[in-house]
Amino acid sequence: QKSARGQIQSEKGLPQAYRASSSVYESYRNGYYRRVMISVLLTCGKDGTLASCRAQGHAHFAEKGNDIVCSAVTVLLRTTMQALSETKGVFVRADASERGSLDFDVSAESAPAESRAALVYAGRFLEAGLASLVQEYPRNVELKIQTD
Repeated sequence: QKSARGQIQSEKGLPQAYRASSSVYESYRNGYYRRVMISVLLTCGKDGTLASCRAQGHAHFAEKGNDIVCSAVTVLLRTTMQALSETKGVFVRADASERGSLDFDVSAESAPAESRAALVYAGRFLEAGLASLVQEYPRNVELKIQTD
């Protein structure tokens, strides 16, 4: 899977990766390396339903408490989790136990058709919102999309 800074890779017309150049992944400070961006992995089923989301890292766009990029990613992910948790037949399991990390898995095996449609929309919503952030802040956000 090829990727380049600010370039959208696609296969069969669907975006597969939004990624910044490797030179921005880590910077050397105080004798150790650290990630200098938020990395998000969206996993969707073959039917387009959102299955999981993994976000790690820090945007480092501004100081803690003033980082609009971090805030934007957080709002997109938490709003999606909240909306899905209120959807009939959809179960969301989330983990934000570590600072700079937010993971959630979604399941809807016995959900009605309209709830499954909400999972498709949730995946599209996250992809569009996060891709927009990658386009505007390619040094601070990385998005990978995986289909199961």
